[in-house]
Amino acid sequence: MTNGFIFRAALTALVGVGVSVAEFGGVRLQAQAQERQAAQQTQAQPENPEQYMRRNEGRFEEWGRKIDAFNAKAAERGQQAKERTKRELDEAWSEVKTGWSRLRGASKEGWDDAKDAVETGWRKLERAWKDADS
Repeated sequence: MTNGFIFRAALTALVGVGVSVAEFGGVRLQAQAQERQAAQQTQAQPENPEQYMRRNEGRFEEWGRKIDAFNAKAAERGQQAKERTKRELDEAWSEVKTGWSRLRGASKEGWDDAKDAVETGWRKLERAWKDADS
């Protein structure tokens, strides 16, 4: 399968659930800006757990809103073509939420492992979102 074919199929599925290309394009640009900002902050200085949590709290809440909106639109249309994408997004979001919960209660010794799990979850979520958008 070529990227063009995949893009057209995903775009057709998105339009089928009533999500405009502009909505997802804006979300993609916003996510890319957040990724750049996070990378710059990480490179600038090491973060302590409190800084990391504060910096990512908004990110966590924003993704919750995005997933809720996506699920509501997909549910409204009942499109079977979106079920796989919805499942992938839900699984990735669940992984982030679980990791986020672990991170909040992580001991000093367990912090790095919990943080790595959350970062892995973020990457999976962003990849699933990108796949839904392309």
